[in-house]
Amino acid sequence: MENNDQRYKVIDHGGLMEFLREDMIDQLRGEEMTLSTLSGENFYTPRNSLLEVCREYLERDPQTDAVLIQYPHGIILEQSKRRFFYRGEKQIYPRSESSLKRKLRQFSNIKDQELYRLVADMRLFEFSRFIDQFQSVREWNRCDVLYELLGQHYGLETNWLDVTNDFSSALFFATCVWDKGRWRPLSHRDIERDECSKWGVIYRKSAARVGLDECMRMGKYIHRLHEPRPLLKDVGSNIPVPIGYQPFVRSFIQSGYAIYDRGAMPLQEDPSFEQYRFEQDPEFSKDIFDMMNGGKRIYPDESLTEALPIIGSIACATSFPKEALNYTLTRSHYYRAEDFGAALADLSNFRVDGKPIEIKAEHPWSLPRYLRRRVDRLGKTERRIMDSLQMTTRLSPMSRGLEIWAPWMLPECESDRGVLDMDPRMIDDGNHTVFTDRFYFRMMYSTMMGELSPF
Repeated sequence: MENNDQRYKVIDHGGLMEFLREDMIDQLRGEEMTLSTLSGENFYTPRNSLLEVCREYLERDPQTDAVLIQYPHGIILEQSKRRFFYRGEKQIYPRSESSLKRKLRQFSNIKDQELYRLVADMRLFEFSRFIDQFQSVREWNRCDVLYELLGQHYGLETNWLDVTNDFSSALFFATCVWDKGRWRPLSHRDIERDECSKWGVIYRKSAARVGLDECMRMGKYIHRLHEPRPLLKDVGSNIPVPIGYQPFVRSFIQSGYAIYDRGAMPLQEDPSFEQYRFEQDPEFSKDIFDMMNGGKRIYPDESLTEALPIIGSIACATSFPKEALNYTLTRSHYYRAEDFGAALADLSNFRVDGKPIEIKAEHPWSLPRYLRRRVDRLGKTERRIMDSLQMTTRLSPMSRGLEIWAPWMLPECESDRGVLDMDPRMIDDGNHTVFTDRFYFRMMYSTMMGELSPF
């Protein structure tokens, strides 16, 4: 990569710190809005105009912490939104893609790619069954448990690419390196390795652009079209969706969002993302490392840390029970749910890292009783954090039996059938209070005001 690469805007360290200052102001604004909402305040007046309705749904709700919202990937207990989404990388890469997408590039034909995708999904299934053993997950009733996105945060291969709306988290990932089981600042040797390692990168996308992109892509979720409607030429395909509050603290401490990139373009090619590069410097890296308490501000001590060795073994497992394969077939774009025998035969001839794929009766992990008790005991602190959270259940209830297509069910190209033989998710409103027409209010706001909605 040459220094005059026009994809990137050059920003100095002072500019990065200005981004940090602005993001802290956004965070404070969200905290103030949350307190305002919890005290019963709103934007309504006796006139109760459409603009006031829009302000409630487009300004107050996104900035209020702990609101339940229905998304294609689940019912989310959402964190307060800010004006931008970020991704930080410690050097310039040719493509920023999910771990599973990178892995699939190693296979030369579609069938092998789809067989490996089955393996990756079976690992995620086993991860979900594993964490279901713990009290924090068993007793979680605030929103959906996002097993796949949690697995992504604990090292399993997925089609999700991590982003955040917290600039300090992105800056940490852009200036520090994971080395031998710990985080450390960049050294001169790290920086001088090649031309690309001399530069850190920050990707930034406006939350207003996310709202516009979602509106343009509504047809994909409703009509199962492959491409967004071509109303604007520069609408990107990478839409961050929230992880929100989950049973374990890592994802929401990092203000985690994610992009489902199975059919998406890399960030480097997405015109909706601003791309900034900055010169790496050991002293600046050390300053950020210290500011983030050596990474503990975004990688806190948590209960699930005790089980990381078992999670690591699940992430590379090659032996699975039958129920894991049955589950993955309902997600496959290549096999149908009734193709168990054919998939089993194909897997028997497939190798991962030289190991055969086996379908057995038992799980590829075991959980000692002492470890379950220890994780449950350590998880009490995390549960106290969630118990102290004041949920905002002020939104309209979702209609019973809402049908919504999950991201992995959608076709990624015109010749891809998607998941056609699986019923759409049936969501029962139960005791949840959620709002499902935010897209509609965003479009109304833009139509009335002649500008993009702020969220």
